[in-house]
Amino acid sequence: MMRVITFFLKVLAAACIPFAVVAQTAGPPGYIYVTGWYKDAGLQQQYGRAVGPILREHGFEKAVLGLEGVNLRVLEGDWIPGRIMLIKFPSEGHAEQFWWSDAYQEARKIRAPISAVDIAQVDGVRGVTPLMTDEAAYLVFLSKIEDRETLREQYSSQATALIQQYDGQFIVAATRPNTELLEGTLPNATVVFVEFPNVESMRGFWHDPEYRRLSEIRKPTGKWSVAEVVPRPPQ
Repeated sequence: MMRVITFFLKVLAAACIPFAVVAQTAGPPGYIYVTGWYKDAGLQQQYGRAVGPILREHGFEKAVLGLEGVNLRVLEGDWIPGRIMLIKFPSEGHAEQFWWSDAYQEARKIRAPISAVDIAQVDGVRGVTPLMTDEAAYLVFLSKIEDRETLREQYSSQATALIQQYDGQFIVAATRPNTELLEGTLPNATVVFVEFPNVESMRGFWHDPEYRRLSEIRKPTGKWSVAEVVPRPPQ
């Protein structure tokens, strides 16, 4: 499994070179967000080799990849994502052009028989530059909120301030109406990625007594799941 993960990340890393497909804008980055499973490691590697040049052509920059049992763990709720991947492009237009390109739609045929994935396009938070370094760690919140008033008045600003104390930042905050489903299914939920510079900062926030108090306010406001994605263990 680790060999396959390493191979796929090398393919993604190799795609990080200059490009000229869509003029860059001052808008937020665009992301393709993937959860689910691959069933055949050999075909997964074949797919990785096919998709690398297409990512490069369409301006792929960086990616976060978490796999359950390796560097992804569900901390709260009943979500079973299998994997979480967040692929960053310079803009929504770059992500859209990548997905709908004839070349990717052809490469996608390699993956289709051996994957059970849900894929969506989401925008990044305007004005935020994600780190996406080898040391960065993430909390991923999936929520269907029912009591927005309590969340707004008693949780959101306080949690945001605490996140900032631990050098964290929101890189994706997408409601379902602002999420474009590309493949599979998605719950009627909001997905939020909070990025921290390292595991210590992320877990410091999560276990902070003040956040433990805030989380008890958050939980009754809807249906919540939270997962952590940490750096991959050494090979």
